[in-house]
Amino acid sequence: MNLIPWGKPYELERFREEMDRFFDRSLGNFFAIGIGRHPSVDVYQTDSEVIVKAEIPGVDAEDLEILATEDTLSIRGEIKHQEEIKEHGYIHRERKHGSFYRSIPLPYPVRSEEAKASLNNGVLDIRLPKSENHRERAVKIQVEDRNKH
Repeated sequence: MNLIPWGKPYELERFREEMDRFFDRSLGNFFAIGIGRHPSVDVYQTDSEVIVKAEIPGVDAEDLEILATEDTLSIRGEIKHQEEIKEHGYIHRERKHGSFYRSIPLPYPVRSEEAKASLNNGVLDIRLPKSENHRERAVKIQVEDRNKH
């Protein structure tokens, strides 16, 4: 196999920019919040609890609904549009707004009625104590907004 030199480095950068524009135009709406996007999460466990951390920048605690059963966690919320900028005034726009939903299977049964959630700097931290008993019941979890303390 022969390797063919690409040329000057700026040509590679220009190619990358063209590909970004192509995907933004053709798939941009698919990845918008509420259509195909949901918060990125980390799920891990300690000896006593399952911990879920979700990135939700721009969301207030009162705009979140978190439901937990013994084996599933659901996060629903809304990123509200904050600014009044006319659509034709944007030069480049990437920040999304709208509703989102994420359902997360939990790796271990939990006591959902004892779950706690807090929101700090755009990161939602949910702690669910592990359970040995298996009973199916959905519980709404209140979110403490640590940004307002």
